[in-house]
Amino acid sequence: MSLPWYDYVLGHYLGGITLSIADRTFSENSKRNTSKRLEKKLGEVEALEYLVTNDNLESIEYADAVRKAKNYFDRESISYESSYENIGLMKRLAKKTSKFVGNITGNHERINNLSTGKKYVASLGICLGLDAIIVVSQATMGIGNAFSAAALTLPEAVAMSLGMQTGKAFLYVKDMFTRSKEEKELDSLSRELTEDGKLLQIVKDYSQTSKLEPKCLENTIDEQKQLPKYYSSDIGTKVGSTIVNTAENISGAVSSGIDAIKNRMRERRKTREDEEKARREALKKPYENY
Repeated sequence: MSLPWYDYVLGHYLGGITLSIADRTFSENSKRNTSKRLEKKLGEVEALEYLVTNDNLESIEYADAVRKAKNYFDRESISYESSYENIGLMKRLAKKTSKFVGNITGNHERINNLSTGKKYVASLGICLGLDAIIVVSQATMGIGNAFSAAALTLPEAVAMSLGMQTGKAFLYVKDMFTRSKEEKELDSLSRELTEDGKLLQIVKDYSQTSKLEPKCLENTIDEQKQLPKYYSSDIGTKVGSTIVNTAENISGAVSSGIDAIKNRMRERRKTREDEEKARREALKKPYENY
């Protein structure tokens, strides 16, 4: 006996929730990857800070910092591709493919990071794929009803995309209570460094020279062994010398790194405020004699 239509819709809704949770489980954001994720996020925050305070575009350090910044923007689903970039179709396709492969190898969440519209498109694609299986099944074995399946495709796709949104909301609430203090601080520092959009524009405008690419690839492999030491000799020495293969020491090293970054950001903020105060005082001086 065939199930009522709303059972199919409900099944797709629950399927969307399951896909969302599975996406988290097999990504770098899962609980088992906490230590590695903290190291990676600290490296990204250091890279973002490096781009704020340095403008040597020809250096290997700058190229590597841009690469880490791109990884941060990829994880946050923020596009850094220049819309005005005038390149051919094949080159554009190659860049899209490279980015897709990078997202997979980077182990980012791929469903939860999609926008609402893209979630629906993904859900529709899944439903159409399931419909195709039913069509083949009916044609070859007489099992299933292709017309009934086609009639429910749109509502099932809507239900699945809503399930994905529900799963993401559940994970967001879960993260509020389960993420460590260090990780929350790293996320906050990343947002603070990128909120004005200047870093995103720097990454968009940057064009890496070919002579730096091999070295950057080498750094990509090496970063799995230790945190980079070039952003700050102080923090690099401290972090590089204390990180070992235990979660406790990694957490302590990350805390030290966060404190160092916050202190430097505080000093730069105070310097800007002092410069602005001096500028205003200089503007007042010509009028003091009147």
